Amino acid sequence: MQLAQCVRQVLSDPVALEGLAAPMSGLPEIPFLEVVVGDYRLFFRRIDDTLWLAGVWPPLYAD
Repeated sequence: MQLAQCVRQVLSDPVALEGLAAPMSGLPEIPFLEVVVGDYRLFFRRIDDTLWLAGVWPPLYAD
């Protein structure tokens, strides 16, 4: 499955998202949450009923 499909699947399932989302490591005061999808880290923020994807961090080393 491609990254875009995985991201879409995780972000569109509120139950799965609640179980996976966590405050950003080392920066809990920032209102963004972090989700790991495969080797990638996604950073997003929920405002009302909208999820805003703020960034995608690739793996440090490619396989």
